[in-house]
Amino acid sequence: DYTELGKYIVEHVKVLILLGQTKNKIKEATNQHIQLLEENIELPLIECDSLEDAVMAAKGYSKNGDIVFFSPASASFDMFKDYEERGQLFKQYLKL
Repeated sequence: DYTELGKYIVEHVKVLILLGQTKNKIKEATNQHIQLLEENIELPLIECDSLEDAVMAAKGYSKNGDIVFFSPASASFDMFKDYEERGQLFKQYLKL
């Protein structure tokens, strides 16, 4: 259940970049909270198919001084062997 995460995202995130098996669940929880607030909230939701695409999107949407928070909200065994591989690839893509 990503309800609480969706609420936190809406309240604290400028751009949400999603990937992996749970991206649709997180997107749905975020959109549900936006609808509950009944306010005009502009939160870009970017869906990516790979970690490399997600890092490139973060680089494109961020500017000097912004904080980019890499927060795996669930397991990513569908994309990586383990958290160490995911972390190593994340660091590698940051250098591109």
